[in-house]
Parts: sequence; structure tokens; C-alpha cells
Amino acid sequence: LLMKNIVKSLVLAAVVAPVFAVVNAVYQVHFFTAVNDVQNPADCLIVLGARSLPGGRPGLMMRERLETAEPLASQKYETVIVTGGTLDEEKAEAVVMKEYLENEGVATQKILVEDKSTSTQENLTFSLPLIEQASCESVDILSHDFHLARVQLVADQLELPLRNLIAAQQNRPDSSARLSREYLAYAWYWLEGFLNN
Repeated sequence: LLMKNIVKSLVLAAVVAPVFAVVNAVYQVHFFTAVNDVQNPADCLIVLGARSLPGGRPGLMMRERLETAEPLASQKYETVIVTGGTLDEEKAEAVVMKEYLENEGVATQKILVEDKSTSTQENLTFSLPLIEQASCESVDILSHDFHLARVQLVADQLELPLRNLIAAQQNRPDSSARLSREYLAYAWYWLEGFLNN
């Protein structure tokens, strides 16, 4: 009887945990509150990468993040960390981002580059040495609003000194495919963190 109850509990947990994780992901992604007007900036701004186009040009999401980041980088931060690597032989996302910001007039000495990461977890993990190098006691992170709930999750796991999560200004609504991928990614990160605690 004891073994039967244990098996029932395990089966129930195997069904309930993933369902809860997905429902929680949908809620967190849809109702996450980001900052749109930074009144109390941190010491450093981290701008998360997105896909670049052939020839080292920013894709749509990267451009939206950079267009939001540029005035902030110019006026409110002494250090800007751009983060993102590459999965192919093209230029790393962070390098494309650095070049864009420089072309828009952001001082080169302000920009630190993390160009090895290929995931949100790696974006923030690989940025830790740069945060330390720049003596940042607090950080703000900029990405798209649908992505920021997962960013918060990873930042909490890494115990980053996070102050603001800043939403990029978007030129068009999020697609259902983009949101579906984010629900699954958030659910995966949440389950992974839950199982590791």
C-alpha cells in the first residue's frame, strides 16, 4: 500500500509540475511589469543580444533593443555591457551591438563586450566578470518585455544586484510563435531552478 501511494504521488507530481510550470510561465510573461522610464538608473546597463542579420546588421529585435538603449547609454550610464555570442561564423551579436552604439555616438570606453554567450543564462553568467571589472554595485537589464520575466528568474538565481528591468520599445506586437517559445523557455528555466533547490 505504501509503495502504491508513493507511485501515485510520483505520477501526480510528474503531471502537475509541468502543467503548473506552463501556466505559471504564461502568467509571468503576460503580467510582468517592466520599467519604461528609468528614473533611478543603476551603475551599469546590460543590453541582451538578439539575432543579427548577414553582414553584421542588427535584426528587428536587436535594433529595437539598441534604439531603446542608445539614449540611455548616452545620458544615464557610465558603463554599458552588450552581451551575445554567435552560433555560426557571423559576427557575434555583442560586436554588432557595440558597433551600432558607437555609430550612434556612444563613447567607446563606456562599452564592454561579452561575446561568448548563446542563451539568457549565459548572457548574465558571462557578464559577471564585466560587472566586477566595472565595479558595478547595481545593474539594469534591457530586453523585450516578453523576455524580462525569464531575465528576472535568472538574475535572482545568480544573485545579481538588479535594480531595473527595462523594456525595449517595440515597433510591432509580439507574434504568437515568439510568445509560445518564451512560455516554454520560462517553464524550463523555472522547473530547472525548482528541481535544483
